[in-house]
Order: sequence, then C-alpha cells, then structure tokens
Amino acid sequence: MATYISSSMHGSGSLGEALSGTKTFTITNFTNSLGQYPVGYLVLQGNPSTNSNLQQYSSTKVPMSGSFGGFADGAEEINLVVNEYEWGISISENRAEFTFTPASPISANKYIIKATGNFNLTIT
Repeated sequence: MATYISSSMHGSGSLGEALSGTKTFTITNFTNSLGQYPVGYLVLQGNPSTNSNLQQYSSTKVPMSGSFGGFADGAEEINLVVNEYEWGISISENRAEFTFTPASPISANKYIIKATGNFNLTIT
C-alpha cells in the first residue's frame, strides 16, 4: 500500500510503487475555498529510466496497459483515457475509487504518477 499526497503528484510527479495483480486506487478529494470539490486529473505515465529526481533518460516508454473496473463515487469509466503507455482519469466529488489490473507486472519506479487538483491517492 502506498499513499501519495497531492503536492507530490504535481509538477514532475512522483515515482510509483510496483503494480501487479488488481490494485484499488482510492482518491480523497479536498474542498476548495468555496467549499466545493474541484475536478482533478490523475495520470500514470510509463518510463523505464526515470530516477528519483524524475529525470528521464530515455524516450522509450513502459507499457501501462491493463483492465479497469470497480468505478465508484467520483470516478467514472467514461472519464478514463487510455493508450499503451499512459492512462488518465478525471476525478470529482469528495471520494473516487476504481481498480486497475496491469496486463503485465510494472516494476517500482518505472512510471510516474502525475496529478492536477487537490487530492491524495492511495493504492492498495
């Protein structure tokens, strides 16, 4: 299990944990100054040679393909955008959840988690 706080996913993003088998992505969204839950975006982008400083040494990408399900609350399948090397989803409401099962295991630090919006992500 890993938790990524909002600020760590902004800008260059954060290196991700190993993914194999079905993983549940749980998003906790925070209210803005108007008391509303703003829309945010979560993106996972494969890259085989990214170091802890998020410097990318290769234009070759790691496949991020797989299957999705269990969409609940502020995560909807219609808002999912997928290609072979990255995927993204828009997030709304105070909480969102979905599952991702990679087509093949993805090693730790071989992809970047990026986000806009003020939410935390937990992967279990």
